[in-house]
Amino acid sequence: MGWFGSRKQYFSYRHDMHAHLLPGLDDGVKTLEEAVKLVEKMRKLGIEHFSLTPHVAYPAMPNSIEDIQTTLAILKKACPEVPIEAGAEYRVGEEVFQLAEEGKMLPFYQQYILIENSFLAESIHLESLIFLLRAKGYVPVLAHPERYKFYYNHFLEKCQDLVKKGCLLQVNLLSLAGFYGKETEKIAWQLLKSGMVSFVGSDAHRMNYVEALEDFLYSRAADKLNSYPLLNR
Repeated sequence: MGWFGSRKQYFSYRHDMHAHLLPGLDDGVKTLEEAVKLVEKMRKLGIEHFSLTPHVAYPAMPNSIEDIQTTLAILKKACPEVPIEAGAEYRVGEEVFQLAEEGKMLPFYQQYILIENSFLAESIHLESLIFLLRAKGYVPVLAHPERYKFYYNHFLEKCQDLVKKGCLLQVNLLSLAGFYGKETEKIAWQLLKSGMVSFVGSDAHRMNYVEALEDFLYSRAADKLNSYPLLNR
């Protein structure tokens, strides 16, 4: 718990492991000035450590490790006192599977690889990629399963199967806040209650995301998160 000004923050969120704050790499932050403002805003919410995860999605956003690390160095120079590292959010597909085979993927927090499906359909490479990443010593983390509508008719069974295969699950905090709609909000809370969620993340792209995150963290609904053993606590 923490107090900032006269408002009570109900959930202490210290490690943001999913955010798009590296400028100019994807559909998130566009400028260094904007990135610095968002980092400063999020630090006021108690976030002490940032693992930034720009999209790697072919052909639209084919960011390389070198692209990410170069941009990370620029942001770190602008925010010298803030612990910032970078991984990536990998859109599962043939090209990303090849990156995994070649050992050219960038984990966050030493061992975790954030992966995502297309929002249109589950990738045929998903389970093979999970197996390969585990074989190479990484821990795969599926980003925001609550947002994949193609899972909705059997989402608990599907998520149970992925967890059994060694994939952790990450739910967006803004899903819990209703940012993506009531149906997604309902499923996000059900996933939490199932005990299968290991991480929560902001998935912040712009200032309106962070403002919505602030409203949620200062709401009583956020207090429910204190009862879950999340890894980024």
